[in-house]
Amino acid sequence: MNKILNTIDKFDIFGVPINLLTKAKASLYQSKLGGIVTLIIGSISLTYFLHVMILWIDHQIPPIVSVKQQSISYAEFQLSNSIIELELQDFLGDIDPFRKENNIITPNLYRILNTTIVDKPIPLFSNKDKPFKISINNGTIVLNHDYTGNDDRQEMTQLLLVLESCSNLTAVPGSYCADENVIQQYLSKLHGFLFLTIKLNQLKQSTGQLEEIEKQYYTAFDTSRPLYSQVMLKQQESIIDDGILFNSYENYYFLNNYELIHQQVEYLFTSQVVSLMSKHNYQFRSFGCYLFRIDNISVQEIITSIIKIVKNQIDQLLSLLILQIQKMIMPYWNFQRCYKNNLEVDIQLYLNIVQQNNFQS
Repeated sequence: MNKILNTIDKFDIFGVPINLLTKAKASLYQSKLGGIVTLIIGSISLTYFLHVMILWIDHQIPPIVSVKQQSISYAEFQLSNSIIELELQDFLGDIDPFRKENNIITPNLYRILNTTIVDKPIPLFSNKDKPFKISINNGTIVLNHDYTGNDDRQEMTQLLLVLESCSNLTAVPGSYCADENVIQQYLSKLHGFLFLTIKLNQLKQSTGQLEEIEKQYYTAFDTSRPLYSQVMLKQQESIIDDGILFNSYENYYFLNNYELIHQQVEYLFTSQVVSLMSKHNYQFRSFGCYLFRIDNISVQEIITSIIKIVKNQIDQLLSLLILQIQKMIMPYWNFQRCYKNNLEVDIQLYLNIVQQNNFQS
């Protein structure tokens, strides 16, 4: 124990400079109290560091986030895993109009490149496991207002989902329309609401992981008053700076929101638009349609990692403690101790120097 007490002054980081040498022939005077204070500061810093690390492990420290809204000229998004679903909540619930056999309403998906429809429509029928429900399982939506064809970027791509009156002339293999009397009887009744559900994502800031959420809009399904709906998909870019000493960025792109706007149109409005875009003559009655596109207004957020925040907090605390003690307390203490302990030694050294000079003279 005595050995520790005798060497603890070596840890003193608050030593004061002196002009004359001390008994230990050192240019700094260090004291046991200064060594103890140094160890206390180190212990406080270590304890605070462990406390913050526990909070970090429990995801209780919020990161620093800066958010800005920006206009983008290019973006693309791949649809998969039934990310977009449309479900009919029918008050009667007796007939599924979207089924493949005895079909009443055919959900056709058109792909629009710039302002042209090149491919044939893709029918999206419901099935026995998910009646009254249709979904978009794959496809790519692209935002590109400046397409030139000279780079690797894809051209502007939008998806148009049309709820068309069934026609045996355009039916795909394995599909056929219901009896005309059944169709007319179904269309003469009120059937409820169409629920549009889109799976979105949000970034959990404490863990840096994407979470899946759902957002839902519903509109009246009135076959006598079809709606033209535009769905604006909003993309978000999240940048995580997870570096400690230097910046290290990781980017995430995902859909974080969407907006739905609609207006009432005539039965033949959608078929006329499709005919003009595809250069083919389509004749069908539309009971509603949805145009899916990417919004050019995007959100960008920059997230500073928790590790860097913890490091900065510890550095600031340690610097503040050392600065205050170094400026006010320990220099005064060490100076007084140095003066008291070494005054006689300094005087004796001075007298020896004077005597040597006198002797030489």
